[in-house]
Amino acid sequence: MLTFDYNEEKCIVFGITGAMNFNESNAKIFARLNIDGVDYSFPGKFVNDSIHVTIPALSDVLKEASTDKKYGIVMEVIVDETYLVPYEDDFKIEIPTKLQVEMVEDKTVTKKAEMSLTITEENTNKQKRVKEWPKPEGPPNEIIDERDISDKFLDI
Repeated sequence: MLTFDYNEEKCIVFGITGAMNFNESNAKIFARLNIDGVDYSFPGKFVNDSIHVTIPALSDVLKEASTDKKYGIVMEVIVDETYLVPYEDDFKIEIPTKLQVEMVEDKTVTKKAEMSLTITEENTNKQKRVKEWPKPEGPPNEIIDERDISDKFLDI
């Protein structure tokens, strides 16, 4: 059974065995797909010792397709007023899974200001003692009173 990807073109190559005692230029070749009772024919051509038929992406031909069904494909060759059906089979259609994403809401997120403060005080011994002030928890525009800093961080 053949499988067609709904979104991709497919080239089917049929090998020819046996004697061809006819002129290839007089031959008319078609692959006929029967999908839900409608026939779609696509021309084929001889290439060396084979027949090539290109089927376009079925998404270009059909509005919709089902992956649950089997469909029919027939190779038809008409030569010198003779009708031949050298190939007949079923095929199925595979439809790739699509994911569609839509924006539902757009919120602007405000980052908290990242700030650190280093206070250095020199003793009479010429030693430096450093304490760091942690990142603020409040909004970035919050005003900090100097007395809060001296009370919390200058216990030196």
